[in-house]
Amino acid sequence: MKNGGNDTKSNFGRGWTIIGFAALLMFINGIIHTNGINILLNMINDMKGWEVSDMLTINTVAGIIGVLSSFITGRLIIKFGAKKIGGIYLIAGGLIIIWFGYLNSLAAFFICMTMLWIFSDGYGQMVPFTLTANWFPRKKGLALGWSTMGYPICSILAVPILLFLIGNTGYSTCFLIIGIVQIIIGIVTFFMIHNYPEEVGIAPDNDPNGLDDLQKMIEYRKNYRSKLTVKKLLKDPNMWSIAIMMGLLWMSTIGIVSQLIPRLMAGGYDQSAATRFLQLSSICGLFGSYFFGWLDTKIGTRKATMIYCWFYVAALLVLAISNSVPATIFVCIFGGLGTGAICNLLPSYIGTVYGRDDFAIANGVISPIASMMRCLNFLILGLALRISGNYTPAYLIFCAFSIIASILAVRTKKEFTPVST
Repeated sequence: MKNGGNDTKSNFGRGWTIIGFAALLMFINGIIHTNGINILLNMINDMKGWEVSDMLTINTVAGIIGVLSSFITGRLIIKFGAKKIGGIYLIAGGLIIIWFGYLNSLAAFFICMTMLWIFSDGYGQMVPFTLTANWFPRKKGLALGWSTMGYPICSILAVPILLFLIGNTGYSTCFLIIGIVQIIIGIVTFFMIHNYPEEVGIAPDNDPNGLDDLQKMIEYRKNYRSKLTVKKLLKDPNMWSIAIMMGLLWMSTIGIVSQLIPRLMAGGYDQSAATRFLQLSSICGLFGSYFFGWLDTKIGTRKATMIYCWFYVAALLVLAISNSVPATIFVCIFGGLGTGAICNLLPSYIGTVYGRDDFAIANGVISPIASMMRCLNFLILGLALRISGNYTPAYLIFCAFSIIASILAVRTKKEFTPVST
């Protein structure tokens, strides 16, 4: 499962705008319900007395409901384009973030988190994944290697930003500021982003040799009608292998990142030290985003994914059995390397198997399934906390999931074979 050309040069030209925009969307996506959740749940518990385990369970249910909407989001992207849906979802998501600062009941928390999951899955995953596949069909792995740095950068900055804003402006005003900034970004999207490079006179992958055929590409895009259907996808074992494999890995990734600070604080570290460890993990994630993107382009998506799986097996085993400083540093390095890679490998796998032209419809089915599985990490963490009082059982479960994912990677075939109906 190698990507064509094995060209590992980052000569994207004007495509850097798309890469930067995708990175920004991924950064925004992680501020509250993945990285920010490290401190927000305990903060809400102190202010309102709501149990952390209850909020984790609510967030799981809200996430599953929100992710179900991704099937609809995928169809909307096919009909209206990633640019338009991205702009609308950013604006709507910004309004929800503003509301987050004024919640006064668990019921409101549930509704707010559900809406936040709906819009953030759209603008933080579906939209940037589709834009990247449209602009970089051959070098999607490398392009994603750069853009998915938005996730580890968010891990580095989200908690300090939230603590700074809350400390200096107050809890509610913090989310008012974040929401307004996101709304402005959504408005700008309509004027600065394009769905395809052909729309601005550029060949896919910024390929200078493709300029001669640019008009043919434009006509092809206008007339293209995909023969791939949801029914065919649901019958394709490749689709299920990719969705389940990436869902398991995504679940493990969020399982490590979302509750790393509480896990370390329970082991004796103060909040400052735990936050520094999270930032170390995030810095490693910056290198991991590019490394796995480069590796994807160099040796192929399947082999890169298998290496990723075993990185996580090692990190989760150590996280489960030891809380020492050397063990924590090991977890931060090997676990951190994968935090940006998961959102690189998922769309790259889809693009490699289904191609640029059928990416949107395949992504509209695979990403929601993987995202739905990802949401279960909060349920597993919450149950582990209720049963044992710590997260060790959850980490062992995530470790087993990573092993299963490596087996699915071996079984995934290179090309999609349409199933007759």
